[in-house]
Amino acid sequence: MKPHYTIIDQSHRPAEGVYVAPRDACNQNQRTIRGLENRQAIKRRKCRPPAAMTGGVHYKAKIAVLAPLLLGLTINTAAAQENDQNVNRKGETRGDQQTNLIQSGSSASYDSSRERLQHAREALRQAANDAAQGIQEELKKAREQLDVLSGRLEEAARSAQDKTITAARQAEENLGLRVRRMEARSLLLRAKAEASLAVRAAAKNDFDRAEQRLASATELLRRARACLVDDRTYDDQVEDMEVALREASVAIKEHAKNAGSKVEKVLTDADRIIGSLEVRESNENAVIRSK
Repeated sequence: MKPHYTIIDQSHRPAEGVYVAPRDACNQNQRTIRGLENRQAIKRRKCRPPAAMTGGVHYKAKIAVLAPLLLGLTINTAAAQENDQNVNRKGETRGDQQTNLIQSGSSASYDSSRERLQHAREALRQAANDAAQGIQEELKKAREQLDVLSGRLEEAARSAQDKTITAARQAEENLGLRVRRMEARSLLLRAKAEASLAVRAAAKNDFDRAEQRLASATELLRRARACLVDDRTYDDQVEDMEVALREASVAIKEHAKNAGSKVEKVLTDADRIIGSLEVRESNENAVIRSK
């Protein structure tokens, strides 16, 4: 049987010596190739996971990646919150500690002022025992003002916790200054009493006793100046009294004729300081009553 050729166009006629496969063989080869391609496509579809499965895998992969990040973010957030809470607690604790320190310092300051007022009372009592009749009125006025000041001190101590820190501190400092001035005033009254007794002794030519009285007055003035160490208002007046005491002591030791007048100068200087302190305390009380 001769091979069958399908020639559509003479131009496509095979050249001499070229073998052309029969049409049936070509069709068979094409079917074989298509079959192989179909089988390979089926294998690929079988190996490929379903769309839903692929989406699940991708979702799980995303979770696997994001989970550590979310966990770290949660941990950091919790740590930050805990740190803020610790900072707030430390701030509150520090504030409480500062408040307690201020309150403790204020309590100690008021205790010191109470002690100073007690010393002032004792000084006034001793001055009353030793003093001449001339200073009794000054002692009485000092005792009255001391009692008022003591009441102000206790009132301020009770109300300190109800005030702001600044207001409480200002009240404490103001009262502390007044208490120190009161103590200095009581010591100066004692010094004046001793100087008065020195005048009496000098008038009787009892120079030894006069010298002892002036030595006591000098020591009392030294203590009064220590009370006013931070209060420069009376520096000049205190220095004048110190000079007068030194000159009076020298005159007494030398049995000088003007010894009496030198001691009188001590009394004059003492009166000036004591009077100034008394007026200032009266003004403080008047300001408080006017409020």
